[in-house]
Amino acid sequence: FFIFLTVPGLGVAENISIFDVHSHYKTEDAAVFSPDDVIRIMDENNISRIVIVGQPPELALELYQKAPERIIPLLGLYQSQQDKTNWMHDPLLPGIMENQLKSGLYKGIGEIHIFAQDKDNVNFRKILELADDNNLPILLHGDRSVVKQAFKWFSNLKIVWAHLGEDPNVKMLEQMLTKYPNLYIDTSVRDVLIVKDGKLLSEWKTLFEKFPDRFMVAIDTYY
Repeated sequence: FFIFLTVPGLGVAENISIFDVHSHYKTEDAAVFSPDDVIRIMDENNISRIVIVGQPPELALELYQKAPERIIPLLGLYQSQQDKTNWMHDPLLPGIMENQLKSGLYKGIGEIHIFAQDKDNVNFRKILELADDNNLPILLHGDRSVVKQAFKWFSNLKIVWAHLGEDPNVKMLEQMLTKYPNLYIDTSVRDVLIVKDGKLLSEWKTLFEKFPDRFMVAIDTYY
């Protein structure tokens, strides 16, 4: 379901329509911005479509119901911020998510926050299995060992690796993209690392041109 933004020569384009593949809509956001407000803000900023992670998960569906042709809801794991650190130890979570997916409305799973020390976590594997069984992409916030573990378990998964990975490095990303053909990468919150004086750094330009259909634009509105 993802659309990739391609700009000839990777130069600056005016009035470009953006498909944001990674953003959030949380309880505190909903208290200030209604679904109508979100759509208005998208229009004002030329956001054609947007991938939304709800916290709690059903908030993504509230936006989806307002504009189903423009909102792509992911099934989030968290009811609140506290769950970002304890979801791995909730034995009920995989079953809850399995029931939520029965609606058929969620187009992916994530964002999942997990790092090397927890890569063998039982909940993590069960959630990846749900994605694999339902042919849904995963939005993953973690390090390369977690990405490798996920593909070791389920080689056909489609994974979107958030934020150019945990350690944005051109050589490392090139190696990972070469090894894993189902790995995609979003650019959210990494602008200052890849752009200088308003221009894309040459090493990143070369990487993007080598893998033009594997990188995706993202803004990651999280507050």
